[in-house]
Amino acid sequence: MAMINGNNGKVAYWLLGILAPTLLGGVTGWVTSTSVRLAHHGEHLAVLESQIKDTREELQRINQKLDRLLERRSP
Repeated sequence: MAMINGNNGKVAYWLLGILAPTLLGGVTGWVTSTSVRLAHHGEHLAVLESQIKDTREELQRINQKLDRLLERRSP
């Protein structure tokens, strides 16, 4: 890498010193936020799956009850 002399070198290092931590902090924040959102969505999906299972079981019980009632009324 070529040596940078004078004020241009100081400015380049100064900018690098500011940009690198800023970019790293931004990326770290984004990754953390995405991770938290994924965990929340995973929990939400688990709740919804449980509710779907409960609803299906309830529908099955209703269907069975209707079948029994219809069988009693059939000649």
